Formats: sequence, C-alpha cells, structure tokens
Amino acid sequence: MCHYCERLYKYLTKNLEWMRSEVLSKPPTDLFWRHVNLTFAQLTGLRDSYMRENLTPRIAFELSPIYMMQLHGDLFDLEKYLNKTSDSTDGGRCSALVKIAPGNKDLFFSHVTMSSFSWMIRLLKLYKFGFDPKEVPGHTVTFSGYPGQLASTDDFYLTSGGLACLFLSSSIPCLQFLEKNAQKFVDLV
Repeated sequence: MCHYCERLYKYLTKNLEWMRSEVLSKPPTDLFWRHVNLTFAQLTGLRDSYMRENLTPRIAFELSPIYMMQLHGDLFDLEKYLNKTSDSTDGGRCSALVKIAPGNKDLFFSHVTMSSFSWMIRLLKLYKFGFDPKEVPGHTVTFSGYPGQLASTDDFYLTSGGLACLFLSSSIPCLQFLEKNAQKFVDLV
C-alpha cells in the first residue's frame, strides 16, 4: 500500500471511530448526531445490498467501498491535508447563477456541473424520509446524483422545507483549519 493510502486509511478509520463515539454519546434529542446515525444506517443498507448480504437492523461505521465512494468531494482536501498533492490549479467543476426577481417576488437559480462524458451517468434522486415535518421540514430531498452515492457530488439540492442548496467547487485553502479540525470532520452532503 502506498504511503498516502496508509495515511488516508488511518485518518478515515480514526474519523469514523470519532463519529461513532459522538453518535453513541449524544442524547436522542440531538438532531445533528441523530441524522449522522441515520445517514450511516442508509450507508449500511446500501453496502449490505451491494454485498448481497442479508439486511439486518444494524448500523456499521466501517471503511467499506460504498463509504469510500461517498468521499469523492472530500478527497481534494484530504489529499492536500495528507500531503499527496499541492494546491490544485483546477478552477472547480461547478457554477451557479442566482437572480432575485424585482420586488423580491421570486428567486431563480441555475446550477451547472462541468465534467467529462464519463460523468454523464446521472440520476435524479428523490428521498422521502418519514420524519415529523415539524421537526425536519426538509423531510423530502431532490437532487442530481450518481449510482451508489447517497449525496449529490453535483452539489444541487431542493428540499420540502423550501430550501434550495447550491454549492460551488472549492477546497479548504487554509491547512491550519484542517490541522486544527481534522478529527472532527463530518460531511453529510
């Protein structure tokens, strides 16, 4: 295994253990960590189905190939943090346009992902979660995504709570931020 791969494996294993311990130590009323746990429940189901294993009521915080697929956007920053690459000259792969209608009567937005043809296998995904709408207004989420990935690496979401999320490609330019917060990193979207 290459030196970078060893450092990445060690970092991800430690980070998964930290997330697991946070989930177990927080009360059920802590919505953030409850939803982190629900995300790992979804990942576990996807992993078990992919591996053709019997679905069991368990939640695994493990470094599986399915989990690794979810890290696509995070690897740019992790490669920099773990000294695999220097700063990328890549300008990113997303752009967005937001326009407010006269009198603030409406909001228009557009999101574009620029990439090679190999990334054309996109799906429009619709997640409907059985959450209490008062507790979780965004119980239904629509986004563009890819097979095997829970979230949109295109970074475009619409929620039933009336929230539209557009993210632009960017990396964390300040290594000091990563060094200070590296073990406390949770990326759910």
